[in-house]
Amino acid sequence: MAYRNGIVRILCLVVLALIWELVSQSGWVSSQLLPPLSEVTLTAYQLIQTEEVQINLASTMIVVFSSFITAVVIGIPVGIMIVSNCYWKKVLMPFVMFPLGIPKSIFLPVFLLVFGIGFGQRFAFGVFSAIFLVIMNCGTAISSVQPSHLFTARAYGASMGQISRYIYLPAMLPTILEGLRLTMIFTQTGVILAEMYASRTGVGTLLNNWGEAYQISNLLAGILLISLFSICINEAFIWFERRLMGAYE
Repeated sequence: MAYRNGIVRILCLVVLALIWELVSQSGWVSSQLLPPLSEVTLTAYQLIQTEEVQINLASTMIVVFSSFITAVVIGIPVGIMIVSNCYWKKVLMPFVMFPLGIPKSIFLPVFLLVFGIGFGQRFAFGVFSAIFLVIMNCGTAISSVQPSHLFTARAYGASMGQISRYIYLPAMLPTILEGLRLTMIFTQTGVILAEMYASRTGVGTLLNNWGEAYQISNLLAGILLISLFSICINEAFIWFERRLMGAYE
């Protein structure tokens, strides 16, 4: 079933690529607005070999991974502390949910004023974009543990280590792993938005510069490279999740 789904996805991508190429080559849409996919692909290949793109891509990757790790390291303990106490859960969870329901880009001017233009602004906004999702996901994972299972384990004299190993971890692991994958997506979005808003380095800055200079081929090639980068990270998380769940079972 999974193999068939993969084949269908590939066929859909091939059809979309052919439509893009035909629409541009036939003149239905001006090639100045939508260059052929073949041209965009060649441009992407040429760009990835340039020192400018490599440096800016590395800069973005460093900020993304550092923001992701920071959000996870801070968010998981905070989420556990909030959810473990019924009082603080009722008081603080609305403040956690609030940023998830509004566009975070409206806070970019605040981060720019506080941190200035540079690594700090991109890093802080990346953490801000992801940490509330980590806290909420951690709370959801803990809430998925059945109280009856805990009661039964304690009744049979299970230690805290055994309860954590055989009850908490199996119940929480799927939610936590899925949440980490979504957290990475949120982090990438936040960092690239911060770079496009105001930054001297990063792929977001390059996209902004190419758009302002009306370099459509470079712009679409940059979008293609970022998309491939994001897909690779997402697939790596899915692979790791399957391996970990398979080993645990």
